[in-house]
Amino acid sequence: MFVVRDRRGRPLSADGAIAERLTDDLDRLIRGVISAPALIEERRPRGTLPPRVKPQVAIEVKIDNQVSADFTVVDVYTGDRPGVLYTITDTLSTLGLDIHLSKVATEADRVADVFHLRAPPGDGGGKLADAAALQLRAALLGALAALPAW
Repeated sequence: MFVVRDRRGRPLSADGAIAERLTDDLDRLIRGVISAPALIEERRPRGTLPPRVKPQVAIEVKIDNQVSADFTVVDVYTGDRPGVLYTITDTLSTLGLDIHLSKVATEADRVADVFHLRAPPGDGGGKLADAAALQLRAALLGALAALPAW
């Protein structure tokens, strides 16, 4: 289930132009007409004005095996830009991790996302071992650092 809000935090109208474009984009992704990276590139701002100056937001990845009895909890903080959520979830998928729950939030230009994860079934399907947690942290930091700042 997705709850989509506009830039002012108001629920997005289901019959507006933005909702129509979002529905069309999701349809093209699901049908395989376009890949997620190609769609992100398609949505890249193309204006001639210089990008607005934004405060630098450090990339932080916190991994906790204590806060939940059944899941490894991963908190990701970074600057908001197109492709951030895709980059995070693609990294989790590439590592074969099972996302049980996610809470995705953007505050101004800062992303604060939380994921409750389990290891791949072949690795026991439980919380991440220390080595896997370190691998996940390094993979997320690397992927987010490589994402262009728009």
